[in-house]
Amino acid sequence: MKIVQFLPNFKPYEWELSSVAWEFAKNFVSGNCWEVLNVVFTWGEKWVDWYEKDWYKVLFLPSISLGTNHFIFKFWSKKFWNALKWVKGRDPDIVQTHGRSFLPTIFWLFFSLKLNKKWVYISHKSWYKKWLSRWRLGTTMLYDHTLWRLTFWFCNNIITLTNLSSVYIKGLTWKKVNVVYRGVDFPYQVEKEWKQDFEIRLCFVWNLLKKAWIWVLLRTFDEFRKEHPNTKLSIIWDWSKKWDVEKLIWMLWMEDSVELLWKKTREEIQRDYLKKYDVVVVPTLESDSLIQEEIVRWLLAKTVVVATDIWAVKEITDKEDLILVKAWDISSLFDGLSLAVNSIDKSWLSYDGVKEKFSWDNRIKEYLSICYP
Repeated sequence: MKIVQFLPNFKPYEWELSSVAWEFAKNFVSGNCWEVLNVVFTWGEKWVDWYEKDWYKVLFLPSISLGTNHFIFKFWSKKFWNALKWVKGRDPDIVQTHGRSFLPTIFWLFFSLKLNKKWVYISHKSWYKKWLSRWRLGTTMLYDHTLWRLTFWFCNNIITLTNLSSVYIKGLTWKKVNVVYRGVDFPYQVEKEWKQDFEIRLCFVWNLLKKAWIWVLLRTFDEFRKEHPNTKLSIIWDWSKKWDVEKLIWMLWMEDSVELLWKKTREEIQRDYLKKYDVVVVPTLESDSLIQEEIVRWLLAKTVVVATDIWAVKEITDKEDLILVKAWDISSLFDGLSLAVNSIDKSWLSYDGVKEKFSWDNRIKEYLSICYP
């Protein structure tokens, strides 16, 4: 089987869409399912025209960027038409698209119809962003309920990565919407580092979207360490304003209890940090597959997770090693941390279920059963 998937971006970009597409390509090919060709838009970078890695191929199409994930192809470019001719020559079985960029999506629709190929649409959208301005929110809703709704009429299969996303898409189409969770590459068991029995290692992790999050977390930890003085805290954070966090730590007299770890990649976290901690706090309001992947990694490392009570997190597991708390609520987070500390001996409860639910092998099999029932 051959798949060609059209993407606004690909590795090395660390966006949710590019990460999912890269992991799909890598695992689909490694599962002996033949070939994946990734066609990616470029907008002026002096990259190579195409490359091959881990048995999947990446082809770059010249285009002009109109903003995040929105592009216009350079139809006047000879290189563009030569690339399309090459894609057609691969004779793919499935044409697959990601994201909501309308003009490229419509183009690939006609491309799949011309080739008489199955068109699979992968939706990454969960819901409207709560912090959008009224004008942007109205424009986005108008776009979704007109142009985007139109594209679903022609899809052979619609796949979403979370249940919340499927609920949203079902409001735009009468067709069946399938949920295939994002797989997680986690090939080994994590051996926890040795520590003193009385010591508690706590970690705050993820892209904290607003500075107020770190204030809530540090205030909660300030109260928590009064009852648990042997608790050590690490903060893994990719926000750029390091001085603001250091100032908060200084104001709360926490220099001896807090360790700052900046801009760590997923590979570094998996290799060096999953084994260190008893409890991890993952605060976010983003209900997408990226937050699911982060939490799943910690659960597979047999770490108790405290996370914001949002839909995407609830889908992962209902075991006692995943504790849900209210957003922005110091009292709720304090209670969650207290419960987590008392649940450290239960950190294995979700391991088997989560490993089965988010296995890439199982997700690829589920994908194929949807496309070819």
